[in-house]
Amino acid sequence: LDIDASKEQRRPDFQHIAEICSESFIPFCYGGGIKTLDDAEKLFTIGVEKISLNRVLFNDKKLITSMAHQFGSQSIVAAMDVRKKWMSGYTVMAETGKVNTRLNPIEYARELEQLGAGELLINAIDRDGMMNGYDIPLMQEIASAVSIPVIACGGAGHIQHIAELFQQTQVSAAAAGSLFVFKGKHRAVLINYPSPKELKTLVT
Repeated sequence: LDIDASKEQRRPDFQHIAEICSESFIPFCYGGGIKTLDDAEKLFTIGVEKISLNRVLFNDKKLITSMAHQFGSQSIVAAMDVRKKWMSGYTVMAETGKVNTRLNPIEYARELEQLGAGELLINAIDRDGMMNGYDIPLMQEIASAVSIPVIACGGAGHIQHIAELFQQTQVSAAAAGSLFVFKGKHRAVLINYPSPKELKTLVT
């Protein structure tokens, strides 16, 4: 996700994305600065498998429907940033967490599914980068409310957090960033990956 692309009102860096696609041997999803069908088509042409939409949907929700019709729902991921309210419940945030839309995440998730999204990426921004575990109640509430795959994001600090997510919710996938970048209690920058033994714990 290129979070600066939308904030800076610029288009995706197609050349850089193409370079990443050429080096990647796994499915590649891109999000950030996508505003038009032409943007999406160019991304798919250079090798992107799925595109993620977030900020643009607050102004043009039907863009999902247009893209789903042209490219297929399976290629469209609708993303939302969710924050816990002060007292109780959750709200959808915009502008990288700076603006409260006052949208209910469950209702918004159902709407995005009806519009044609093939997957949902739910980022619990209160936990993003904290490495203290996923927001299990939030992820389960959304996953049980829709019939499309839900990807949980925000909070993964070790492999056990991912195992707990799959054990306690109906989400289809887990997203993580800090888990693979920071190492140890001092959070030293060290790109790392789960061992085969650790990965095995996720499916047993």
